[in-house]
Amino acid sequence: KALGLSVIPLTPQIANQLGASADTTGVVVNAVDPSSDAGAKGLRRGDIVLSANYQTIASIKDLDTAIRAAQTARRDALLLRVQRRGQPATYVPIRLR
Repeated sequence: KALGLSVIPLTPQIANQLGASADTTGVVVNAVDPSSDAGAKGLRRGDIVLSANYQTIASIKDLDTAIRAAQTARRDALLLRVQRRGQPATYVPIRLR
């Protein structure tokens, strides 16, 4: 909710469907609030979040931990490394709500 998106675990089957290698770790964007910064920056369903603030994301819990750490440090945004089907991973800063 803090990022304006919903994520699900990345399974080998989902990675295959998204054209990612089976050893890719991350979480998959399941839904994006179009009125959020994530929506404005173009994140969409099927994007894979690989890291947040340079910390590898292997589970939803890892992403929650990164969000809480940013909030505790009074940061305004989280830097996500995102991979989209068939494209190299890119960094996208997302403002926290």
